[in-house]
Amino acid sequence: MTPPVLSPSRTASRRRRGATVLTGVVGLTLGVLWIRESAIKYHAGFGAADIHLVADGAAQNSRVPGFFQEFCAHILGPNAGLFGYAMPALEMGLGVGFIAVIIAALADSQWSAVLTRLVAGGSVFTLMTYWLSDQLIWEYPIMVLLSACLLATASSRGT
Repeated sequence: MTPPVLSPSRTASRRRRGATVLTGVVGLTLGVLWIRESAIKYHAGFGAADIHLVADGAAQNSRVPGFFQEFCAHILGPNAGLFGYAMPALEMGLGVGFIAVIIAALADSQWSAVLTRLVAGGSVFTLMTYWLSDQLIWEYPIMVLLSACLLATASSRGT
């Protein structure tokens, strides 16, 4: 008995469907993790005092690069109130953005790849700033890896 032969278009369709499912799983995981991060900060009353702790800690930490110490001293610290509000809001926005990536991918939207690049790129950038300030928790490396995978494969998934 000979195995069934799949046509190239059928194989491509299966691969595309598989990529959409994988994008959905990764996007949902990232969305939940970002929303969770934001909710923890909102629930704990995250604000200017927390940003001052990060900025002051970075200024005295030899593991923090000099350029980031300067950023913390001259931008982050003096604007702690703004960043104390903006960071949980940014995290919530990234979580919602990853959910939107899933919806766009399922709807086969022409904006799916663009939205993926925007949200995944924002996620990588945000996580790297956390890493630069030596604010590393167990899920951040996983989130960077998953975000980078979505970012790297965005153009191969279509539009």
